[in-house]
Amino acid sequence: MYIYIKVKELIFDLLFLLIITNQILCRFFPFMNFLDELIFFFCLCSIFVYSRQINKNILLILFCLVVILLCGIISNAIIGYQENIIAIFKDIILFLKFPITFICVLIFHKNLVNHINVNHILYLIIIYVQILFFFAIISFFKDIGMSQNYDIRYGIIPYQFLYSHPTFLAYALVFISIVLVGIIPNKRDYFILQLQILVLLFLTMRNKAFAYIFMYYFIVYLSPRNKDISPIYIILASIIATIFSLEKIYLYSTFTWSPRAQMYSTALDIAKSFFPFGSGCGSFGSSISGEYYSFIYYLYGINEKIPQDSYETLSDSQLPYYLGQFGMFGVCLYLLVIILFFKYSKSIFLYSYNKYKSVYLMFAYIAIASLVESILTNESGSTIALSLIFCEKNLIKHNKLSYL
Repeated sequence: MYIYIKVKELIFDLLFLLIITNQILCRFFPFMNFLDELIFFFCLCSIFVYSRQINKNILLILFCLVVILLCGIISNAIIGYQENIIAIFKDIILFLKFPITFICVLIFHKNLVNHINVNHILYLIIIYVQILFFFAIISFFKDIGMSQNYDIRYGIIPYQFLYSHPTFLAYALVFISIVLVGIIPNKRDYFILQLQILVLLFLTMRNKAFAYIFMYYFIVYLSPRNKDISPIYIILASIIATIFSLEKIYLYSTFTWSPRAQMYSTALDIAKSFFPFGSGCGSFGSSISGEYYSFIYYLYGINEKIPQDSYETLSDSQLPYYLGQFGMFGVCLYLLVIILFFKYSKSIFLYSYNKYKSVYLMFAYIAIASLVESILTNESGSTIALSLIFCEKNLIKHNKLSYL
């Protein structure tokens, strides 16, 4: 029994490491790109096998998801902008990655609590952050190939470590910070470690990282203890984050053409033209719609700017994906799903205020990142929900490394 428990603990230790280093491993082992799909299918099978544990709240979420997909498939049948069955099937998987994984977390979070050793997770966080911080200091003063030299922002070269882009490092740090806040009983514990994570986030020079830093400060340090977090903190942090993003917004406005701006404007046009259901699954705003190049890109002239061999930029933002493919009806229904996830997550962590903050941080980051990337349908779609699994238990008090 002891060995059995230890093996399960090691599995979750490995899963945590795989999540935060996945985009590094993908550079050397391409099959690691399928980690999120593997997690999705495992969660889907688990839900089917243990379907008796599905309660009314989850049934409502599943019903909303089925309705959204049915509207998308009906739009495919009527409009016909994406007729490739494989593309439609793959897009359905993209759409379901986040909600199915999150549903699995909500169902099994109590069952998994005894299989995660949070002290192990803390040691992994400390070691990894120290490695990141050490090379960040060196990279700040000398180019060692761990920075994005072609995109200097505010006079600072963005730090990316061994990741292929600073945005992947930013996501790994956000994931780590969500878990850390959830497992430390007091916000003053491991203050230096928290500060290191925020400094590293800043050094990625991503606008979403700036926004998250402010969200972190307001949610973790300014919100009153043992009380619900006021929306005022979220609004204030959003305003400050927007101010920091003004330079980027102005930069986009000077471009004669911007892929992200084009996707937003086209999504609005599609939502109006095919009100209220959109253009259908696999037809717009995703990597799948680009790989199988939907006819809608020819209809709106996007093919002249973004050919099929550069389709990655078609999935640069999350909101155009939902608005274009599923219309206003689908966006409203998916927003309801997110609200239900948020309320349900808060309810299962009412016993612990630090875990309550982790829930707010996770959803705050999803809201921020959805404006500038496809966070719920790319590699992070399955993994972001798993952050709450690692928050289930608190650290043992008087840890030897608490001075950090």
